[in-house]
Amino acid sequence: MSDDRTVTFKLNGKRPDDFTIERLAQYLSALGDLVSSPGKVRVKKLTPGSVKVELAVERDHYPKFVERLTVAKNPARAPATLRKVVADLEEMVTADNVTAEVTAGRTKLLFLHGYVRATGPVVGPVIQRHAIRGQVIGLEGKDATKHVRIAEYGTGREVRGEFRDADLAGQLTKHLWKDVVELTGTARMLRHPDGTWEMKAFRVDGVEELQSVSPSQVVQALRQAFAGVDMGSDPVGDAKKIRG
Repeated sequence: MSDDRTVTFKLNGKRPDDFTIERLAQYLSALGDLVSSPGKVRVKKLTPGSVKVELAVERDHYPKFVERLTVAKNPARAPATLRKVVADLEEMVTADNVTAEVTAGRTKLLFLHGYVRATGPVVGPVIQRHAIRGQVIGLEGKDATKHVRIAEYGTGREVRGEFRDADLAGQLTKHLWKDVVELTGTARMLRHPDGTWEMKAFRVDGVEELQSVSPSQVVQALRQAFAGVDMGSDPVGDAKKIRG
């Protein structure tokens, strides 16, 4: 219709013949999920020589259309279905090394630049002391080198370590499937370009049983520790004066 509003979806950085027909179909499908306006938005024109699709949006629906794309820019406001559509498009433009935009005239309603790829070298391996807290869930090994499996406290992630000390094997056996312990040893670590660390090996040389205490017990212990200390009438004010 003549009073429809024209909106353009465009991929920047490549030509149509750089894509397979299946990939272009995926973009069109994602675009349909993005606008999510059954019966209100139609394809107006496909521009030759570029990956550009002109859409005709019914004028009375245009404010809702703009509102949806505005919300899509803000993950905190967008519903889960819309967040997934945007995330899928971000993954696609990242993989294809392009950017995507939705414009109305000179107004850019949505711009997707993809995810920034981590660059740079992998650092390591770095050998350093390391400690892991968790529950011992397995002991293995028939030769001189034994292996221990521990479910990391807080994450449940399984971590494997190795050891040779026979006495340590006895200590670990006592803690098998029992309370949380702390394993200490030497780890071989790699640092990836995105800043995350990966543990490639963990040689365990010690285990410590941790006491299970409640927060109230910790507070009580702190009170007892400072019971004989003169903190003054205004310890917070005194600390501020010291800091200036």
